[in-house]
Amino acid sequence: DHPYKVFFPDWDLQKLVAQNIARFINQTGADQMDFDGHEGTFATGMGDLSFNTFAEDVFRLTDHPVVFGSSRDNHYFWHFNDYLNWGEPWYGSFRQSQTDTRIANQKFYEDNYLPNMLGWFLITAQTSPEDVEWMLARAAGYGAGYALVLRKDALSNPALQRITKLIGLWTAAQRKKMFDPEQKAWLRDVNNEARLLSTDGVCYLQRVRKVSFTYDARVLQPGQPTSQSWDLENPVSAQVPVIVVSAQGDDGHIKSAVFDIDNSFHLPIPVPLYAGQSLVLNDNGFARLYDKKGRLIKQITLDQNLPLWNVGRHTLTFDGPTDDNSPVTLKIDVKLADKNEALGRLN
Repeated sequence: DHPYKVFFPDWDLQKLVAQNIARFINQTGADQMDFDGHEGTFATGMGDLSFNTFAEDVFRLTDHPVVFGSSRDNHYFWHFNDYLNWGEPWYGSFRQSQTDTRIANQKFYEDNYLPNMLGWFLITAQTSPEDVEWMLARAAGYGAGYALVLRKDALSNPALQRITKLIGLWTAAQRKKMFDPEQKAWLRDVNNEARLLSTDGVCYLQRVRKVSFTYDARVLQPGQPTSQSWDLENPVSAQVPVIVVSAQGDDGHIKSAVFDIDNSFHLPIPVPLYAGQSLVLNDNGFARLYDKKGRLIKQITLDQNLPLWNVGRHTLTFDGPTDDNSPVTLKIDVKLADKNEALGRLN
């Protein structure tokens, strides 16, 4: 009657299992363990008594300090539990898997004098440094810890070295408490993105200015333009923007999409974009197509690189022909780096 197909012990066998776990910890020197799924102890019919006793037995039988986490909260756990780390990586993309739950939990932790924890995150062969940095920015905002899952296939990720460097850089800045209250409040917003840079031992926070537009795919009379245009400002310095196109809806697609920039740059997108997919364009002459769970479908070679944007006003035009059976709405995010904010020296 349990989806994990676990074996439910009686009271005596539960005590033996706790002894075995403690013996393993003592013999190996393991110093961290999560009580995950131990609601199976309720099968004894003794309710919270068996639930608490199982964890307490492990705690008292270990012969060295161990950090204990749990997937469930219980008042008695005040005696031996160090943290809770809710939020699992299996349900959506890196940024979307239980995001609301992860953020809502932070107030619960703070109200109960528990350390902030963001939950578990899954790094795969396709996880991008930008997604990992999005998570690291939230961790810095809340002063939170997190757990990372890397399986064998993740070792083939071509950006893994960059990802590990980003983790080290953000962790060092977080431990040195480099972020002021305003910066931390800004970093807590899941809609904000930031980069952390290090130059000559000095750490800089670079906020990313994100401007979002919505393109409604429409079927119009013959000859009537279907394109839409928007004006936006590049505030700081000459740079190449990052453009993300996300197809929102349950069905349908956009075909033969075209970007025009400042009425002088014309870039056709050589693939259709189906509901749930997203397309990321940056300055390297490629576009990357992702599915609704953030998994890379393929990398596409573009005819030309996106142009350099000077400081000032620019016009972005998008056209995505569709048909009556394609009820897709496109969200277009344009990301531009803002000014660097010096945080201090790392050493």
